[in-house]
Amino acid sequence: MDEGEVSAAQITRKNTLTTSAMAPWEYASKIVVYEDKSLYLFSHKSKFRRIVVAIIEQKIFDQIILALIVLNSMALACYDYSDTTDCTVRNQVLNNMGHLFSLCFFCECVLKLIGMGAFQHYNSYLQDKWNWLDFLVVMISIVELLPIPVMKLRALRTFRVLRPLRSFKAMPAMRKLI
Repeated sequence: MDEGEVSAAQITRKNTLTTSAMAPWEYASKIVVYEDKSLYLFSHKSKFRRIVVAIIEQKIFDQIILALIVLNSMALACYDYSDTTDCTVRNQVLNNMGHLFSLCFFCECVLKLIGMGAFQHYNSYLQDKWNWLDFLVVMISIVELLPIPVMKLRALRTFRVLRPLRSFKAMPAMRKLI
């Protein structure tokens, strides 16, 4: 093959060519291309990153995240907002569930940052505007979990309401409406 010719393996799902700064992987009969080193730490040749990419590219991974979003939305709907001190058992359980959801979404965010990279490559996690929303909500949720005795961060709980918007990422037709 001449220097100017392109093999079929070099063409990605976005019809762009791979270069030495990109790491092409094939999963589920599609070729995905992410930056060579994600977060300047994890090479595309590292076994750990390859496992992470294999996880985040699985359809079941997205389905689990979508199910967590639906469960989180139901938990938010069941919460009694008139109980400001969380005295009821129901609100305490829902609070603990909210913390669990926050940790799950944080793990999803970390996995995608490691696998896809942060923002330098066109397929990076933060290149998608919807992922900016995800990242913001996750970071606010993590800040809320921190034991800061000086400030009461209950107002940050209102950002949990933005979590259901993450489900629009899975529905391209809904994205166009918003």
